Amino acid sequence: MKIFLDLRWVRSATLDGLGRVSLSLVAELLRLESPHSFGLLLSTQELARFCLQWIREADPRPLRAVYRVDTLGFDARSPLNRLVLPRLQKDFGADLYFTPYYPFHPVPGIPCVVMVHDLIPLLFPAYFREASLPFRLLMTRAAPLKLLLKPCTKIITVSQSSARDLEKALAIDPARITVIYPGVSPFVPHPDPEPVLDFYGLPGPGYILSVGRPEPYKNFVGLIQLYARLPLALREKHPLVLVGPPHPIQTPHLQEEITSQGLSRFVFLTGAVAAEDLPALYQAAAVFAFPSLYEGFGLPVLEAMAAGIPVLSSDRASLPEATGGAALLWNPEDLEGGSRHLEKLLREPELRQSLIEKGHAQARRFTWQTMAGHVLKIFESLA
Repeated sequence: MKIFLDLRWVRSATLDGLGRVSLSLVAELLRLESPHSFGLLLSTQELARFCLQWIREADPRPLRAVYRVDTLGFDARSPLNRLVLPRLQKDFGADLYFTPYYPFHPVPGIPCVVMVHDLIPLLFPAYFREASLPFRLLMTRAAPLKLLLKPCTKIITVSQSSARDLEKALAIDPARITVIYPGVSPFVPHPDPEPVLDFYGLPGPGYILSVGRPEPYKNFVGLIQLYARLPLALREKHPLVLVGPPHPIQTPHLQEEITSQGLSRFVFLTGAVAAEDLPALYQAAAVFAFPSLYEGFGLPVLEAMAAGIPVLSSDRASLPEATGGAALLWNPEDLEGGSRHLEKLLREPELRQSLIEKGHAQARRFTWQTMAGHVLKIFESLA
């Protein structure tokens, strides 16, 4: 079987959640023993070099699969896909096309498997008022999303919560949906965290950490307001560090909130962080706080658990499913309750140790090898 793996949703070397899941899955597919060959579709030579280097360095095990790389020169949303993909399919003899995000083009006469992580723009359209008109027309309405998914033979999603959303919001036949959980890479400590902290202008170990793009649904504003309710002595001992790439609209809002709460000396925004620097930021944290109002899965909470950090998490959407009883959960709209939970975590070492131990066990349940094995079985079922 010859399988196209569309990696063009890896759009920069600063990997977002979609990029990390895509690359981690493909890296494991290329390491599995199977009779199949793969065609990797990438946008540019620069990104192709980055992706291949990342895949090879992700794990010391060798790549066993036969694969080829095609650099198309345009992204997965380009109209040029209608012309070029059929030619590539004929040249490669592809039997199946897989995309880790919605297909924005017809699939040339072969089964299509898509991975839908969440329906955030559809469920929270008000948060995307500043997005481009094409994005809003396609991604915040049910009818266009159903059309995008219509040619897909199978839909993979990353949690039971997202599967329910697909069935309810888009009326997708449950028989077309398969839940396959993402993996969590084993945590590898950074050999020398201090220079990394200095590079990002961060305080020493012991801070409260949160990781994510500063979109409104990530609720960083709520976390800042929750943090402001902590006693001053705790804020002086445990600054708040928010890791994520800058957002042209939301980052200024966060900065305004920090100033209005009088927290300028306590709250740090790192901006984008290189993937190789993240372990250093995790291992210097005392607590990981995740205030999101919605997640398709919630990979950062599992990454924090793998790193041995006690987790305070929102109780929304997939997060109870991902945390599996190994985190302290709270209603993210209850700022007073969240602040009490955070204070409890910071003051009670027994609770922290209990959550660290439970977190390690929970993170070990999710592996990229297991995910890749399940995905490959779906591919084979459509041969």
